[in-house]
Amino acid sequence: MLKNEASQALEPKVVRVQNGALRTQSIFVSQTIVRTALERNSAILISDIQADEGLRAQASVVQAQIHSAMCVPLWNNQDIIGLIYCDRASLLEQFSEDDLRLLTLLANLAAVKIENARLYEESLKVIQLERELSLAVQIQKNFLPREEPSFAPYDISGSARACRHVGGDYYDYIFIERDRLGLVIADVSGVGVSASLLMASLRGALHEKFPATFDLSELTAKLNDFVYTSSDSHCFISFFLAVIDRRTNEASYVNAGHNPPLLVGREGRARLLEGTGLCLGMFPAQTYEERKLVVGPGDILCLYTDGIVESRKGELEEYGDRRLADKIKALGDLPAREIMDKVFEDIFAFSGCSEAGDDMTLVVVKRNP
Repeated sequence: MLKNEASQALEPKVVRVQNGALRTQSIFVSQTIVRTALERNSAILISDIQADEGLRAQASVVQAQIHSAMCVPLWNNQDIIGLIYCDRASLLEQFSEDDLRLLTLLANLAAVKIENARLYEESLKVIQLERELSLAVQIQKNFLPREEPSFAPYDISGSARACRHVGGDYYDYIFIERDRLGLVIADVSGVGVSASLLMASLRGALHEKFPATFDLSELTAKLNDFVYTSSDSHCFISFFLAVIDRRTNEASYVNAGHNPPLLVGREGRARLLEGTGLCLGMFPAQTYEERKLVVGPGDILCLYTDGIVESRKGELEEYGDRRLADKIKALGDLPAREIMDKVFEDIFAFSGCSEAGDDMTLVVVKRNP
């Protein structure tokens, strides 16, 4: 009998009767004897149960007509993972100390084999998971931009850094026409393969519906309904979409529950682009307000996910959007790529970590004078 890890109950795995035949139907064992072996955490031998006043009157012993029994736990280090139980109803044949020593030897060998088999099964699961994650990583890399867009006078650079093999952050550049560029950043709730798959679905829906739908409010409402119907109730996506027209330097945007992007003016003033609606997928039939702004010469627009501002020093202090705004102000004269790299460097120096504790995505858009 082996212990079920979930219920901790002992479950029969192999049963043989005296003639050696295997039995598949339910069996009856003395729970008193089994409980005694578990409580004592040792092998027990009862050569003549009728001579044991504490056992011979037990209902399980009487019902099974047991006259001799032995029970040996299966140990994995200090843990009992099961046991081997034997009993006899014959008055003429009793188990001996030699029988118990043999059964104990068999139990020790069986415990080693069982643990090795369990470890082998776990290793196969790990190998399969690593293969799936490796495939998902390659798929996800294909979803993210391979190069920065050429969109003068705007200098643009972005990067997504996952805390695991596969993350739920997403950013993208979508040309609507020669002079209009869409900037997208999103964060799927959760991490791992499931978050990546939902991100992939969002990307597919976005590229299908956009740029056919120029109305950002209408587009975001359609994406919300798509996410709501295609994911479970525990998944949602924070989403920000902006379209920059370089002829007028006007940017239209919708913010569906995403971290408010920062617009840092050339003079150093920082502005947060607050939300204009709920995260995608939380509720059906939502409305989203489209807003507009003008990007001036030297202005820097910074899109980011929560892993950027929620990076921690110790237990309490977060990097925060104020520190992010101050850093961008200090780096304002640099190209977008250098601004992005130095922000990541500053976050890792702040948190004391060389790797992301959460998925982190940062997109820097700078309008050159």
